[in-house]
Amino acid sequence: MFRLKRNKERFTVVEGPFAGKSFAHGQLYGNIPPDHAAKFEEIHKAAPVKAAPVKTAAGPAKAEAEKGQPQPGRKGGGKL
Repeated sequence: MFRLKRNKERFTVVEGPFAGKSFAHGQLYGNIPPDHAAKFEEIHKAAPVKAAPVKTAAGPAKAEAEKGQPQPGRKGGGKL
């Protein structure tokens, strides 16, 4: 994979097999025009890393809070 170098301006190829193709920053390209290769840097894409599931503490107080119910010990809830 290749991407346009940061110090190079976006461009559109006017001749050859890539004629009409535009190249811009923020895009990855599998094929690039050989006569413009110096404008690109090769990107070695790493294998995607699976994120570990995020564990949350979901006790009765949290379940009540998610329902919008007042919790004991907080303003608007608790013992009278």
